[in-house]
Amino acid sequence: MSNTVTTPLSLDISPDNSEVVTLNHRVWLRYEEDLCVVWVHHAPWHRFVANSDLDRRIVGANLVMAGLAKTVDVVSALGISRATLHRDRERLVEGGLPALAELCKGPKGPTKARPQLRARARRYYRQGDSKRAIARKLGVDERTIRTILKDAPGASPTPRQAQLLEGGSEPSALDSPAQVILGARPTPELVEATDSAGFAPEEPHPRSTSERDLERTVERVWARFGLITEASVRFVAGHDLRFVGVLLIVPALVAQGFFEGVEATYGKLKNGFYGLRHTVMTLCLMMALRITRAEHLAGVAPGALGRLLGLDRAPEVKTLRRRVHEIAKLGKASALMRWLAERLASSNAEVLGFLYIDGHVRAYSGKRRISKADVTQRRLAMPAVSDFWVNDARGEPLFVVTGEVNASLTAQLLPILEELRAVLPEGQRATVVFDRGGWSPKLFRKILEAGFDVLTYRKGKCPRYPAKDFAEHTLEIEGRKVSYWLRDGLVRPGAKLQLRCVVRWRGDGHQTHVVTSRRDLPAAEVAYRMFARWRQENYFKYAGEEFDLNALDTYEVEPADPQRTVPNPQRTKCDKTIGRWRKKAKDLEAQLGRAIDANDEAHRATARGFKIAHATLRNQLAETRDEIATLIERRKRLPKRVPVTEVVRDGEEAVALTVEHKHFMNIVKMAVYRAESTLYRLLEPHYRRNEQEGRALLREAFRASGSLALTDGYLKVTLEPLSAPRRTRAIAALCQELNAAATRIPGTSLRLQFDVQSEECLKCA
Repeated sequence: MSNTVTTPLSLDISPDNSEVVTLNHRVWLRYEEDLCVVWVHHAPWHRFVANSDLDRRIVGANLVMAGLAKTVDVVSALGISRATLHRDRERLVEGGLPALAELCKGPKGPTKARPQLRARARRYYRQGDSKRAIARKLGVDERTIRTILKDAPGASPTPRQAQLLEGGSEPSALDSPAQVILGARPTPELVEATDSAGFAPEEPHPRSTSERDLERTVERVWARFGLITEASVRFVAGHDLRFVGVLLIVPALVAQGFFEGVEATYGKLKNGFYGLRHTVMTLCLMMALRITRAEHLAGVAPGALGRLLGLDRAPEVKTLRRRVHEIAKLGKASALMRWLAERLASSNAEVLGFLYIDGHVRAYSGKRRISKADVTQRRLAMPAVSDFWVNDARGEPLFVVTGEVNASLTAQLLPILEELRAVLPEGQRATVVFDRGGWSPKLFRKILEAGFDVLTYRKGKCPRYPAKDFAEHTLEIEGRKVSYWLRDGLVRPGAKLQLRCVVRWRGDGHQTHVVTSRRDLPAAEVAYRMFARWRQENYFKYAGEEFDLNALDTYEVEPADPQRTVPNPQRTKCDKTIGRWRKKAKDLEAQLGRAIDANDEAHRATARGFKIAHATLRNQLAETRDEIATLIERRKRLPKRVPVTEVVRDGEEAVALTVEHKHFMNIVKMAVYRAESTLYRLLEPHYRRNEQEGRALLREAFRASGSLALTDGYLKVTLEPLSAPRRTRAIAALCQELNAAATRIPGTSLRLQFDVQSEECLKCA
């Protein structure tokens, strides 16, 4: 059942309150004499000649293609058949208006209307009646009246129709300011300005809300045809806007070159309304607001977030997921990660002097069969993916590598070091810090040969030293004073390797052995750098809670590398069988022991008698031990790891979780975390409790409301006061620090300026 009804418009949009045909809640047609005006969201969208078959077909095709109306509504309102509408859409996309005009050659023969009907229709038309009114008076279809009046005087093609056929446009009040011609293409000058600068040229006079909506509607039509790279960025002033404080993260992201790296790596996406810049900016603002998944955007008003992007509305769930999937298909996440790491190395190489490396396991809860790994948090083996992270000296993430499931740190260290060598400046020798999982004297020699130094905990049985061997070592480092009781010496973990061993002694007698190849560092700094490895663990914990680091952003899988090896399931099964037999042997030994303890020597005074009495139990124990020995020999013949293709079931394909999508999202989270850390350090001189509450204060500031204003090439962001005066003063001081940088908003010529509204101004308001 069609929802097309004829009803007067609720707003008085014309002096005579003309008839209106409503297509849906946002589109309607207003007929005034021989013209029809298309209204979208209470703004005029297009004007056409009502009795022109060509104009009606152009309007119908574009309304459907722009997603403004459904086919059933257009067919009912404009009197176009479904087949014709479908054919018009294809012709319009392929060849534009000239291709569509070829199909509109008029009727093949004369009309079948009676002469009396034709005469009466022309008489009413000369009297000034509209075609719709004439059709009602004569009791016929409006299309019949339009056909009759084509031969009437003055029914020749209007200048508007002629210009449409030629692909031109006619200036009119409705077309201004966006030159809205349904089906027309944007001018090359405007397309070039939009694609190169990311925003349209500034206008001498501010536009009204309806005009801005009209412009966005036109851009969406252009984007539907793939005529623009992305929508233009136009910020609009306003008050009491949500989440305005999240723009504080933009200067820190620009400073680390994140947007520059994304553009240099990916270039641009497929033409559309939301381009690469819009997608990446949306993801960054989402992470800063702790909206960690696209699905969570369903609870955020698109208009509220869109105003912070310079758009009318932010991309919604399906659009954002589709764009991120398009980015992932390009397969350039590793290149972007390397670009950002090289940018950090060139600007601040000191933080790469010590690099913390550790593995992190992400559990998988989907339905596909993938390899299992030991999940430490849950203390069990389950389907999972192993990631190996590299963090700088401050504990901030540098890049991440996805390794084989159940791959040890010792197996992944050398490939990671190859990646690091390409990032580090030439001649710089970094120290890699890792836990006992990377202990291997053979690996240490290879690390040293690769041009890196080693710092790790000593693994295995370590000697205990008397308290008199320890001395107090004090050091001031990174703005703090540390003191340890240490013993400094040498150790030989391998036959051809001698390393330095620094042992820390605590008051409770516990001794921690730290091994390193660095002999130039003070003993206190060796201990400090090793114990600072917890910064990386703190990052895992913080990012897991705040950015949902362990989330599976996609459940997509890809064919597994046939050369990748996994633990041999036959060997695992053999291990379980050996365990059961050993448990049985232990139970039999326990029974035999209890029998010895309960033996009555008056009846069985000799061992021979005892053995004879318990021969059955002893035979079972002997058979059990023989079975264990047989299983051990069988296990020795089984390889520890086999190709992944050998462990899949018949008819199944060996698959693994796709890593490109996850890597790109990890890069966004890493960039936002590093930007937040930059703001955290800028906040330190202005906030006494910064170490305890600094990040919590930033999270509050990101979600603060405020206002936007455009003045002299600046986008002024004014935040409302925070929860406490001391917090407001701290953020105000941070705003002054950011204003000194005069950061330019990516894609525009506007520069950011921040301020915090004072309590007095708020009371006056």
